[in-house]
Order: sequence, then structure tokens, then C-alpha cells
Amino acid sequence: MKKSAILPLSIMMLFFVSALHSQQEAQYSMYMFNPLSVNSAYAGTRDAFSAVLLYRNQWTGFKGAPQTTNLSLHAPIRYSNLSLGLSVVDDRLGTTQTTGIKGDIAYKIRLNRKKHYLSFGLKTGVDLFSASQTKALINDNTDATYSNVINRPLFNVGAGIYYYGKRHYLGLSTPKLVENVYDNTGNTRRFKQVQHYYLMGGIVIPVNSVVQFKPSFVVKAVENAPLSADINASFLFYDRLWVGGMYRLKESCGLNVVFYINEYLTLGYAYDYTLTKLRNYNTGSHEIMIGFDMNRRQRSFKTPRYF
Repeated sequence: MKKSAILPLSIMMLFFVSALHSQQEAQYSMYMFNPLSVNSAYAGTRDAFSAVLLYRNQWTGFKGAPQTTNLSLHAPIRYSNLSLGLSVVDDRLGTTQTTGIKGDIAYKIRLNRKKHYLSFGLKTGVDLFSASQTKALINDNTDATYSNVINRPLFNVGAGIYYYGKRHYLGLSTPKLVENVYDNTGNTRRFKQVQHYYLMGGIVIPVNSVVQFKPSFVVKAVENAPLSADINASFLFYDRLWVGGMYRLKESCGLNVVFYINEYLTLGYAYDYTLTKLRNYNTGSHEIMIGFDMNRRQRSFKTPRYF
């Protein structure tokens, strides 16, 4: 292994502590185009003002299934190694809704002449959580159990580290460090936010003059939940069109297509087919993405940004 990679990889192994409750963070299939949602250290790494709007409809046809809208914005601060980011997420599941507003700050260090960087990030903000069991379909309207309404602001902080170059990246993060309690009604069943740990990486390998191969992965670890792992293999044709396949461990498989309309605008779509018994009750998951990049220091990008 090259010396330039030993430092960032060693730091990541120390950072990735072993703490595996149920998964609460939103799930994405096009995570490789929106790492800021889970890793604050990604802010500013595209050397441009970048915006990504993503909508995910999971398990279509399954009543109360997750629906998530995510808007991420980030940009470097000129003449410094600092970058800022902002994420707004609306996540709906059954009778619950969480609106998260998070700010990010990142600081990057150049490691070598090949323009390999190591970025450190902090994320802070609030999740506006609401749960109304009055929305549930029940047989007994007099049952007091279903009359609870919870509205809580949950403040949190997170951290991330991100090692990258033009054709590779490796990131490790936890977007929430504080285990806030959702239910403050005295219920002995203490529902709380739990820490999620993300390890993600990817590389772009030239195949020939018109095709590039981009494998990537993300692993998510949560206490009291099965380990979640996504593997994606995509091909870029003529620096314009990404076409790829995805496999999520013991859960789903799917296809994704991303098209660079021009040097500023990107459109993407992903479809997941459920492999568990839930496939009998839904028609799959759909994800739509719109990306935008603008760099005031140059009129256009010579090649698309891979990450």
C-alpha cells in the first residue's frame, strides 16, 4: 500500500468504533451521488457549489412505507480549506414524520502532489420529530393507547472523515452521536435515536477510451439490527451516461441510470426490487435525483465529477 494512503486508512480504522437498535436513518440507492446526507466531511469536495435533490418512494404500494425527500447543498469557502454544507430531509414512515435540518462544516488537508485529500467534517442540527397514533387505522376508537401525539425537536451532532482523489474515495461517518429519547410521556418503552455508522467507498477504472467502470459500496452498522451492505457496479459511457446495478445484502437488487445533461445538470433514477417476503406486498422502490454543479472560477467542467 502506498504511504500516502496509510495515514487516512489508519485514522478511519480507529474512528470506526464497534457499536452495532433498529435502523432509523433514511436509505438511498444513489448514495454515491449524495454522500453529504450521512458524511459531513464530503462538503466542498466537488470544488463547486453543488446541490442534490433526491426523492425516494420505498416499497411502492405498501401503505405507510417510507417516503423521503432530501435536499443537500454544499460549497468550498474561497481561499481556504474550509467548506460549508446544508441538508434538509423530510422522512415519513407510517404515522411518523421527521424533518431534519443540518449544517455541515469540513476542513480538508492535501496529502500529496497527486491531489489526494483527507477531509474532516462536523454535522449539527435538529430533527423535528412528530408521531400521531390518531392517524393509525384501528378497530377500537376508544383505546387510549392510540391517542398519543408526540412532537419533539431533537438536537444532534455527527462527525465524518473522507479520503479522496479524482478517481477514488473512502469515507467513514456517524451522522448522529446523541441518543435522544423520542417519547417523553413516561412510557417505559424508551424509543430513542441510535447511532448509525457508515463506511463507504468507490473507485473509477478506465476500461477504454469511451467506457469507465465505477464499483462502489456502503456498509451501515446499527445496534440490534442486521448489518446492511450495498454494492453497486456502474459503467460510464462517453462521460455522459452512468448505467449500473445494485445489490443490497439479503434485501433487494436494482438498476440505476444517471445522465449528465450538460456540465451543470445531472438527472438520475434508481429502481429496487425487493427480495424479501415483502415483495408480495409492493412493486419495488423508486428513487429520482436532480444534481446541479456550478463553479464560478471556470466556465465549465472538462469532465464530469465522478463523486
